[in-house]
Amino acid sequence: MKKISIIALALFFSAGICKAQNNTDSVNTNEEKAFHLSAATAYASRLHYYGRTDSLKSSALIPTLIIQAGKQFSITPSFIFINNNQASFDYAATTINATYSFGKQKGIAGTIYGDKFFYKDASKLVQSVQQGQAGFTLSYLNNIINISSGASAAFSKSNTDIFATAGVDHQFKKVVGENVFLVTPAAAANAGTQNFTTSYYKKNNFLFLPGNEELVTENNKKFTLLSYDLNLSMIYAIKRFIFNVTPGYVIPQNVQTVSNSEKASNLFYCNAGLIYKIVK
Repeated sequence: MKKISIIALALFFSAGICKAQNNTDSVNTNEEKAFHLSAATAYASRLHYYGRTDSLKSSALIPTLIIQAGKQFSITPSFIFINNNQASFDYAATTINATYSFGKQKGIAGTIYGDKFFYKDASKLVQSVQQGQAGFTLSYLNNIINISSGASAAFSKSNTDIFATAGVDHQFKKVVGENVFLVTPAAAANAGTQNFTTSYYKKNNFLFLPGNEELVTENNKKFTLLSYDLNLSMIYAIKRFIFNVTPGYVIPQNVQTVSNSEKASNLFYCNAGLIYKIVK
């Protein structure tokens, strides 16, 4: 089980800023353009992995390039820089996300995506064994409440982790001239596989004769609920610029406490992003 995932954070921002751009574009035109290019920068006040954190209270800066071919396919490279009391926005990794989107503004919609991860040499990121991931999302969009779900698999040389999510949200939109305001409260439950090791002493007895104690180590893997997440996405768009601020509150579940293997507690966080449309 990874204690903290900068990769997951980068992918979250990649999906979030692409969604923000698509939502604001749909206010002004329904014309499908062949090519869009945007530059974005995201900042996370606190890195966490479903509420699990490191002891350094790390934050991250994530510059991103959004390349869209029409309204359905996008490629999003992101560059991750971490900041804590031992690192001052040091480069950590690069991710490349490819996403195919389908569906309309109302009814069934979804995405199919794949990601590849590249780490700097001798990376100290605890999730650096992950080489990539693939997944999908499905949503039912309507005027009352949007219902969404998704699943993904994260790949490494020795293991594959499976994740699933389900959530609800509702979007409030207001357009004043060239100004677009989007506010989206959301709630989600997240589940996934946990990998952990249990060690204990086993006494080997033969009939009534006392035996020796043997240290037994067992590797365990189970699929379980990982967290509940509440957040409020606030987007303001004008002309070529999109501003996004998303405060949130995560409640971790089923934390592994054996030998203090995971550090976790209810956590408030705030993510922010800025998108500039280079080619509209």
